[in-house]
Amino acid sequence: MSEAQLKTLTALRFSNDIIAELDNQIFCENKALDDVTLIWLKLNGFLTIQN
Repeated sequence: MSEAQLKTLTALRFSNDIIAELDNQIFCENKALDDVTLIWLKLNGFLTIQN
């Protein structure tokens, strides 16, 4: 694992509010786990890749 990857993983913090938001999107709005997670990571600056 690279130093940059380790730094990014260390910076990830999932509060109860974040978990509730993601859970709602997955179970109430029937969105795919991978899609919800990818969007959250992009919106919060953890991913900068383009699709």
